[in-house]
Amino acid sequence: MNNAGRSQRAWVVETDLSVDREMIELNTVAPISLTKCVLPHMIARRRGHVVVTSSIAGKIRDYYSYCYVSSWPVWVFGTVVIEYAQSVSWPDGIKGILNQG
Repeated sequence: MNNAGRSQRAWVVETDLSVDREMIELNTVAPISLTKCVLPHMIARRRGHVVVTSSIAGKIRDYYSYCYVSSWPVWVFGTVVIEYAQSVSWPDGIKGILNQG
C-alpha cells in the first residue's frame, strides 16, 4: 500500500529548496520506487495488491503548501500501473486499487 505524504505550510520564498526536494522525494519518488520494487515479485508469485492512495488536497493550489501537489503524480502512476496490468492481462491474483481521499 502506497500512502506517503507530508505537507509544508510556508510561503515559497520562506522555504529552502532542500525542503521541497524532501517533499518530492517522500510524496512522489518513494511510493513509485516501492511499487516498482515489489511488482516483479508479485508477478512472479502471480498474486498481490497495488493500493495507491493520494490526497485530493494534492490537486488544490494553496500558496502555503505549494509542494504538496507532488503527491498527485503518484495517483497518475497508479492509474498507469493498473491500466497496464489490464492491458497485458496480468494474473488474476494481482489487483490494483486507487483511493483518493
